[in-house]
Amino acid sequence: MRLSSLFFIFICIAIKTAMAKEVVLPVTFTKDTHIAKVVLNINGKPSQFQLDTGSQTALHLPLNTLQQLPDTTKNQNTNKSLDLSGKINETQKFLIKHLDINGLNYDNINAEELKPWGWSYSSTTEQAPAPDDNLPVIGLPLFQNHIFTLDFAHKKIIIDDGQDSTQINQQWIAFPYNIHPKEGIIINLTDQKKTYSLVLDTGASMSFIKGKSLPAAIKPPAAKSEEATLRLNKKGNPQTVKIILTNPSIRKIPIRAAIMDGMPEQFESDGLLGVDFLKKYSVKIDQKNQQLWIKPAF
Repeated sequence: MRLSSLFFIFICIAIKTAMAKEVVLPVTFTKDTHIAKVVLNINGKPSQFQLDTGSQTALHLPLNTLQQLPDTTKNQNTNKSLDLSGKINETQKFLIKHLDINGLNYDNINAEELKPWGWSYSSTTEQAPAPDDNLPVIGLPLFQNHIFTLDFAHKKIIIDDGQDSTQINQQWIAFPYNIHPKEGIIINLTDQKKTYSLVLDTGASMSFIKGKSLPAAIKPPAAKSEEATLRLNKKGNPQTVKIILTNPSIRKIPIRAAIMDGMPEQFESDGLLGVDFLKKYSVKIDQKNQQLWIKPAF
């Protein structure tokens, strides 16, 4: 009887392992802004998306696409959001009942119509490159029921549909984080004088800290900025602050965060961790079980 029970347990574990799915998606980066892009197969149709973990909506799709998707209903309410340039965007909201994305099943997906947002910077006299207004966007909530790995150093993301978090190897270090209801995943870094709460944002090409969040010893510019503006040094390059992760168990790789003045008052965090951070550290996120792990990319 005992051998039969053990055999049954073994079979159940084998079936569970066989049913688990892991999808690896290549990541490319735009030449000028270094924004991450991936190709998703939605209901068998491939489309290129921008990956933006700073977005609190699962999918941003063109209005005509949303209107053509089966089992999709329009919400009576609209969504108002503020981007870093201070612009308020109002978009229509939708609920998608079901999608097959790269062989994984997604149910009850919150979506919005796609409208351009964001803020651009160029260190040259030329105008900063404009974002691709027609590129649909994936937000962090799309992966709320999956273990989601950002491995930008090796140009890939991994979506796991059933991995037990106890199986994650010891190279990954558990790292505490918070969720801001409007801004996303918040993790702490320090300049060894002050700790900063920063949004993990794949839609940001660079990391930055709000000027008003810096210690008083770092003097602000004489002229007050009325809109989001990078603080520049005498050579015209962004002025930066060196920050590191607060967990002593993780190898410290310095991140040069630019200083941003004139941020909208509604943006409550101290700044953003962008693609530059994610090319130095890999991040694994299990939103369902409220866990996050970090390890050096190399």
